[in-house]
Amino acid sequence: MELEKLNASLAKYDVQFDAVAMTVAGARYPYADIASIHYLKPKKRALIRFLTTLATVALAAWIVLASQHQSESIKLAVGILIGLTIARFYMLGKVFPKLSVTLKNGDKVEVMKKFDLIAADRIYAQLVYQMQTDSLKK
Repeated sequence: MELEKLNASLAKYDVQFDAVAMTVAGARYPYADIASIHYLKPKKRALIRFLTTLATVALAAWIVLASQHQSESIKLAVGILIGLTIARFYMLGKVFPKLSVTLKNGDKVEVMKKFDLIAADRIYAQLVYQMQTDSLKK
């Protein structure tokens, strides 16, 4: 994606890129000052979604079997299922789209806080690309 198109698509998030630095909420951070990027990559998100779906199906089966045998364990299964559902919604809304960078001086900068996985993926890809390009120049 061209830098101009990327910056246009990220304008509402107050994140912009240029050849040597990224700007977040008016503050410039050179790519050379970025020590690490903290972001839950799409493959890990997919794995978490798959495992929570698998756990949900297993709990639903447990509930069905417990209800057929009129077992007391149905209360435990329903409680775990509700907890799993709450955890899944929390991760989808708060953990998955969060993107931050740690600078070499130890400061942590929150780049993305809003729920937009596509924009977060674009920012992450651009940061990785810029950091790789910057390291090749050295």
